[in-house]
Amino acid sequence: MNKSLIDIKILPLGGLTFKPPTPFAAGVHGPGSYGTSLSYPPPSTISGMLSGIAYNRHKCADLDTITDLHVSEPFADTILCLKNLLGERFKLYTGFLSKDDDIYAYINKDVFPRLDTICPGKNILKTDNMIKAVKHRLTGISLDRRSKNVNESMLYSIERVSYTPQSHITIIAETEDHGIMVKDSSNSIVKLGSKTGIGKIEVTQDKGVDYRIIEPGDYCGVLVSPAIIEENPFNTGTVIVSNKKVAEKLMQSLIKDSEIKGSGYIVEVPKGEYEFSVYNVGWSLKFNKPRPPKLIIPPGTRFYINIEHETELLFINKYSRYLAGLGAWNRLGWGTTILCKVEKGEDCENPRCCILNKLDRNLDSSIIF
Repeated sequence: MNKSLIDIKILPLGGLTFKPPTPFAAGVHGPGSYGTSLSYPPPSTISGMLSGIAYNRHKCADLDTITDLHVSEPFADTILCLKNLLGERFKLYTGFLSKDDDIYAYINKDVFPRLDTICPGKNILKTDNMIKAVKHRLTGISLDRRSKNVNESMLYSIERVSYTPQSHITIIAETEDHGIMVKDSSNSIVKLGSKTGIGKIEVTQDKGVDYRIIEPGDYCGVLVSPAIIEENPFNTGTVIVSNKKVAEKLMQSLIKDSEIKGSGYIVEVPKGEYEFSVYNVGWSLKFNKPRPPKLIIPPGTRFYINIEHETELLFINKYSRYLAGLGAWNRLGWGTTILCKVEKGEDCENPRCCILNKLDRNLDSSIIF
């Protein structure tokens, strides 16, 4: 079958809640509990939504062949469903909003800068170059799951997220002959996030992205979705410090499961909705339990990489930016990365300096290596 590219766009119909990968339940946390929302759905939420579409169309019938949720294959059930929906060699790229003809990226905050401003990162916070996520509170009361009666005094509040009108949550997907998505899914109503969030899905052939060879050389990269490190590169109990050795080790772990081959190092990890920490990475459809926790590198993280060999990557024509997946399980939308060429000049002598000189100092960093 031939590879093809599609855009999966979701127009939110009302506020949405994307729970952080930490537990929240009013019955557990007590009266006055307050649950926050991420500004953008995690890759597990997006792949779960698509798996739900596959399940409803009886494309997950062979889930019975999965007998155990192995630590080495925590997403086996999701991958099986999506293969039947999108094709054997599917791959998702997440972390985007779109409005009109422009694409905006998630950088671990409630602002989504236009794609061309985040790599390497100059003038990110220009108001005409971004979409802002607006958060508001929804108040409810906890219910007893068995009797469906209210739990006395168990009021809680949870955040809901909305975007600029006509902004779409956007996923770029590599499929085989468009899978079954184009003809069967457009204009459907889908559940997204928690607390009865819904959206209208539109699936079209992507005409703004194609395949192009990236030449060897120095590049700046920005994660626009959280990346998973499958194996902790640090010894148990090691205190993580911000030095060049650690930055290189983290980069090696990201490249390990990528189509890109080269060497580099993390430059900056931003403060924001995700931290550089261990998180749960979703819920298993097959086993009805959380997936094993994984070490996450936050979106918005910037890095330098020297690409050693010519590699075919996706190329976003309008912004002249390459698109790649880094870290483990990147075919499910984890570790989506924007790459652009590092331009050396009189104000910088090495790639790290070039990247740092172009960073927007209005964006706080938790770690600068």
